[in-house]
Amino acid sequence: MKPSSKFWFFLVLISFVFGVCSFALATEYLANRSFETPIAPNNGNNFYTTITGWTVQPSPFIANPVNIVVPTASYANNPQSTPTGGGRQYYDMNATGGTMAQTVTFPTGGVVSMSVWFSVRDFPQNLSGMSVRLKNSSGTIVSSGTTQFFVAEPIGLWKQVVVNTISVSAGTYTFEIVMDNYNNIDLASLDFVAGAPNLQILKASNKTAPVVAGETIIYTYTVKNIGNVAVTVVKITDTHNGYGAKPVPTGEVLTTDVAPTGDSSDVTASSGIWDVLGAGDTVRFTASYIVTQQDIDLLQ
Repeated sequence: MKPSSKFWFFLVLISFVFGVCSFALATEYLANRSFETPIAPNNGNNFYTTITGWTVQPSPFIANPVNIVVPTASYANNPQSTPTGGGRQYYDMNATGGTMAQTVTFPTGGVVSMSVWFSVRDFPQNLSGMSVRLKNSSGTIVSSGTTQFFVAEPIGLWKQVVVNTISVSAGTYTFEIVMDNYNNIDLASLDFVAGAPNLQILKASNKTAPVVAGETIIYTYTVKNIGNVAVTVVKITDTHNGYGAKPVPTGEVLTTDVAPTGDSSDVTASSGIWDVLGAGDTVRFTASYIVTQQDIDLLQ
């Protein structure tokens, strides 16, 4: 007896979503991010001080490592303005450059984005190696970004270094800005969004017509991470309603790897388990099912 279209409907699972949908707002974790404290005097170039909320390590070490600058035309070799939203003043590292940092603690796993605006002062403008980076509690750099200025670029130009979508675990981290003596910075940012894991799973079949007993159906299971954090140990169990041996999804293959690339991995191929699936990435499993006579007799 040939199966009816009703039997075919039972064998094909439509799509469904697995996980918990969550919408979270980003939280800024940096204090004094536009360097407005302490307040410099008007025309405050070379206002030497320490800076609230930040640890500064210039090289060589000097007593007052911070130079707060208030934009004004009287200082021709400095930027005449701050970036949009940058406040009243900006920051200039003394000595031969160095690193400034803040320590932050994330209460849960999640995603962070970080940025900082750089400019140059005096001459030459040919500078490189200015960077923003995030370190974990072991001192390992989790992620970083850098920029460069060229001789032909004017003094007063601001460039923003942005690093987005960094997956982090709960814990303590250090946000660092690496500076040269001849550059300025303003409007640093470290945004955190709590993790919201979410998987979308789609099941499809290679058959588009009624089947007969003994015929093999190949199922494809497409799993996409639509959350904002990586998901580990992705495994599919098919609650199949056929009377034969249930299909066992295996043969996992990464089909989509969106930026940041390389954050999805699988230690053991074709094990039926995908080890780490990064946010936005997609993995595909396959399985087969042999139609039985009982399927034909009872499910039509």
